[in-house]
Amino acid sequence: MKTTLFKIVLSIVIIAILFSYSGCEEPCGEHVLIGDLSLSSTSLEFLPYQGDEVLVFKGSLGNEVLFNSARGLQVSTKQLFFETLCFQRLLSSQGTYYNAESRSIQFANSDSTITFDLSLEFETFSNDFSNPDSIFIYQSLLIKNISQGSLMIMTDQEDDFPQSSANQIQENFVFLDSLTFFNATYFDVYMDAFQDPAVLYYNRKFGIVAFTDSQGVRYVLEEIRG
Repeated sequence: MKTTLFKIVLSIVIIAILFSYSGCEEPCGEHVLIGDLSLSSTSLEFLPYQGDEVLVFKGSLGNEVLFNSARGLQVSTKQLFFETLCFQRLLSSQGTYYNAESRSIQFANSDSTITFDLSLEFETFSNDFSNPDSIFIYQSLLIKNISQGSLMIMTDQEDDFPQSSANQIQENFVFLDSLTFFNATYFDVYMDAFQDPAVLYYNRKFGIVAFTDSQGVRYVLEEIRG
């Protein structure tokens, strides 16, 4: 009997606390749009595809693999959240945001067993999103593939972007002056820093120039048709 009474009293107290909490603070307002962002010409150079190309790769086993894009190049707008204005764990949150341009494209082989998803978009970096002076915007290219690894490249940033933060982001890739596979040489190549053993290789002029799959088979870009 005492145990049951105690549980009832405890439940009433908890409910009273919750109502008290929700009643002492107004819910956060709507998110606030602060502007539009367009990808820079510098960033756009990192995505050389138009969407109608056929990428021809030659494998280390002598096989040839072709990739194309069924949907082509996609241009869209995404909400890039910036500063946190209000946060109530039990109720709501409010922040400022930009309408930010993004571009994406997917390439797949004939049976879609190998796909590459490329997205060029804006990102934010901060240790305190409640302080606008500590929030910085940069642009990046992300290339994703579950079995062939992934690669993230910082393509552009604000003039006042902290160098220490840029260095932290750039730890995701290794820059090579040149890369030679199967008598094919590519220059200014970005390579995934985390090799396991799938690795991606990328440059501005041609895009994906080589990759090594999870079985250790290497493929090198032989030509781009279209």
